[in-house]
Amino acid sequence: MTTSSSYSSGRLAGPGETPVGIEPAPPRPLDIGERPGPRVMIENVRVNTFGTEATVEVRLTVNGQVAAGEATGPAVDGYLLRLCATATAGAVDELLTTSDHADGPARCFVEHAAAVQFGSMQVAVVVMLLSVGGWVEQLSGSAVITGDDRHAMVRATLNAVNRRLEALLS
Repeated sequence: MTTSSSYSSGRLAGPGETPVGIEPAPPRPLDIGERPGPRVMIENVRVNTFGTEATVEVRLTVNGQVAAGEATGPAVDGYLLRLCATATAGAVDELLTTSDHADGPARCFVEHAAAVQFGSMQVAVVVMLLSVGGWVEQLSGSAVITGDDRHAMVRATLNAVNRRLEALLS
């Protein structure tokens, strides 16, 4: 499994497609300046279900600033994990709106999110797209599920983008 690849330009491929006219490149370095950025912490993960619909709200905090992301969709076990990743990406996007990093505005998108069996344990795995200043990077993250799989997916999503956030929030 590739943990990171970068796309320099062109159309992004859809799920299961091979990128057209895009050559994978090494990850693009982001300058963190003189010191790394602050650490993003999970403040709250809330899942509400009503009938067949679920809403997930994720609240993150960094240096006293709180950012929230929300996602709504079907209340199906497998899809709830995708909603957790999407809500986390939304909260990260909110944090990035305040960033004045030289590479420009950044956005996060969820490509894939699932819990997978790995040996005797379950692992939350997510693949993200991080779009920054005209380039897109594919990132992956994981977290061992030790209790609540929804919290593990939030941790996996932050794991996917943590090094980039360090630079973008510095």
